Amino acid sequence: MTDPTTPPDAPARAAADDPLSLTLTGVHVLAGEGTPVPDGQGPSPVGAGAGTVEAEGQVVVPGISLVLNQIGITVLKPDGGVGAVLPWSSLSSVSTVARWSTPTGAPALLVEAVTDKRTHRFLVPAEDPDELQAMIAEVVAARSSRRPKRGRRTAALVALAVVVAAGITLALLLTVGGLKL
Repeated sequence: MTDPTTPPDAPARAAADDPLSLTLTGVHVLAGEGTPVPDGQGPSPVGAGAGTVEAEGQVVVPGISLVLNQIGITVLKPDGGVGAVLPWSSLSSVSTVARWSTPTGAPALLVEAVTDKRTHRFLVPAEDPDELQAMIAEVVAARSSRRPKRGRRTAALVALAVVVAAGITLALLLTVGGLKL
């Protein structure tokens, strides 16, 4: 993780109050025909508008910031307003999927944040792609391990409901004399 004293204009930095928080600046949102789309899902531009350019069949929205923190991933528009909030509970995966270049040719990582409705793609500038990839993986792993496991909790609730229903049915049968022990 980076030192919290990193200058605010650095492309990636940790928040001083939360070492498992990461702010990524100078990010581009990608959408369009040239963007790799897994499983036939559609692209998801966030905050498209002024400054949007098209390069090689891709819509590129520059000037976005991403904040990965205890809430999830917050997408900040170029003006600093919130474009979207992707809570950890709605994210099925967050990963760095490829090394790319920004439209200006700077090295970058393609980061995908997948929800049940869409895949959000962000092109994150990286002077050191290996370091940035490790930083993102560390934050995602720490946050993912704190997420409640919905599948296990749901299965336990279903099992409890079945046991309660069986107990009520048995009690009713014993009460009305339909079952003799």
